[in-house]
Amino acid sequence: MCGIFAYIGNDTSAPQLAIEGLKKLEYRGYDSWGIAFQADGGLVRERKVGKISDVTTDDYNAKSSVVIAHTRWATHGGVTAANTHPHYNADGSIAVVHNGIIENYEMLKEMLQQKGYKFTSQTDTEVVVHLIDYVMVQQQLEFAAAATEAFKQLTGRYAVVALHKDSDHIVAARQGSPLIIGTSNEGFFIASDVPAFLEHTRMVQYIDDGEVVVLNREGVVCTDLATGELRPKRTIEITWQQETAEKGEYDHFMMKEIMDQKVSIARAANQDPDEVAIIAMAIAKANDTFLVGCGTAEKACRAAEYFFSVVASHHVNAVPASEFTIYHHL
Repeated sequence: MCGIFAYIGNDTSAPQLAIEGLKKLEYRGYDSWGIAFQADGGLVRERKVGKISDVTTDDYNAKSSVVIAHTRWATHGGVTAANTHPHYNADGSIAVVHNGIIENYEMLKEMLQQKGYKFTSQTDTEVVVHLIDYVMVQQQLEFAAAATEAFKQLTGRYAVVALHKDSDHIVAARQGSPLIIGTSNEGFFIASDVPAFLEHTRMVQYIDDGEVVVLNREGVVCTDLATGELRPKRTIEITWQQETAEKGEYDHFMMKEIMDQKVSIARAANQDPDEVAIIAMAIAKANDTFLVGCGTAEKACRAAEYFFSVVASHHVNAVPASEFTIYHHL
């Protein structure tokens, strides 16, 4: 999994916030990382292959109040600095980070190449940043509007965040990959998971599939990507502790997860029986039930499929998340 972190607000230590946020997302796995932030009338970018563990916030003491950052797990293209996010357009005025897969990137890339755009990486992500540039020029749109129009042309499962050197906005969209907003008096965060910004705020807004959000220093506007209709978001307070998502005394997250099993099992068993009954009734009445997960979560789904069959005499379907799109017509 890749990790996204972004911030816009009043805090001028945004690059340091990004480094801290990326370290909180290490558990997602990655092979390279990078950041881009507004400074001196332009964008400053740094991309590195390898671990972020040895990097300190002192290494990134530039002053900026707007930043996007990313940890990458290579899919399209090898583990190289050129393939590492953030990706730039030709003049370095736009930066984009992205999780997931842009399924129609080859078609978009061919169209952009015919328009004269040059590509410097093997990634599907670079298509997005050039597409935003193309829409801005061709349709004479402001950055936020151009990014939104560009996102409409993407198909696949993705989370994407874009930044312009002259804009007071960060623009993001989600389709299948998680993005969460953190709100505070000092500004607004957006990340793949809550731990990235939990030490700064516990107030969050969850972005749903098919939504685009525009963040500035005053607030967040969320709309339906396809229709432009406003999508008001609830603000929810996170109650669990930061330590729950950190390695603690263990050298690796896998070891922590193994040692946490006794607590995790007890927590899973200690559920509200009324809520369990509601879910059980819904499964019993459903024509089909799907348990969907990736990695070890998929293995848990497989185990649950077995227990539903043996204990409850009821069939459920365990499906890898990457293959679930074939069931969308049901």
